[in-house]
Amino acid sequence: ALVYVDLVESIEHYRGLLQRAKRRGKLDHVAWMTRNLLELRIWAEYCGRSVENAYDFYCDAVRDLVDMLRKFGGPGPEVEAELGRAKTFIGDLRPHHKFKPVSQAAEELGLKDFYDKNCKILSKYVHPTAMSVIAKLRGKGEDRARKEFLDLGRQISEDALRLLKESPTGKLYIKYRSTLNRVNAEMPEDQRPLTKYV
Repeated sequence: ALVYVDLVESIEHYRGLLQRAKRRGKLDHVAWMTRNLLELRIWAEYCGRSVENAYDFYCDAVRDLVDMLRKFGGPGPEVEAELGRAKTFIGDLRPHHKFKPVSQAAEELGLKDFYDKNCKILSKYVHPTAMSVIAKLRGKGEDRARKEFLDLGRQISEDALRLLKESPTGKLYIKYRSTLNRVNAEMPEDQRPLTKYV
C-alpha cells in the first residue's frame, strides 16, 4: 500500500512539473521530466502486477542505499546498525547491493522496446550528448519537440496512474487506506508523510 502511495505521489509530482513547463520549459528539463515519468510508468506496471513485485521494489530502496554507500564510502556506526537491520528485513532474494534496473523490469513486462525507444530519444536531450550540445533544436523545432515530449509525458503518466489504480497493489491500498490515515495521525507531525491517504 505504501508503494502505491509513493508511486502516485512521484507521478503527480513530475506531472505537475511538466505542466508548469508547458510553454517555455527548456527542452532538456521537459525531456528529463518525461523520462522520469517513463521510468515511473514501468515501475507502476511492475509493482501493480503483484504484491511480491511491489515488495521487491520497496526492498530495492534499501538495495539502492547499500549500493550508493558502497560507492561513496561507508556510513557511521549508527547508520551501519540501522542498515544491518534493513538488510535483515529485506532478506537475501538478491545480493544487498543489487537492485533491479528499470530496463530489466521493462523486459519482464514485455515493454523493453517501448522503454528502450523512448528512453533513448529522451536521453539524447537529458544528457549533454554531442547532438544536444552541438546540434541544438531552436525555434519551431524546439517547440515541436517540447510539445511531443509533453504529450508523451502526459500519456505515460495517465497510463501509469490507471494501471496502479486497477492493480492488486491499488486494491491493497484501498483496503488499508483508513489504517494508514489512522497511523499517520498518531505520528509526530514532523515524521508524517507529506500527503493524507485519500
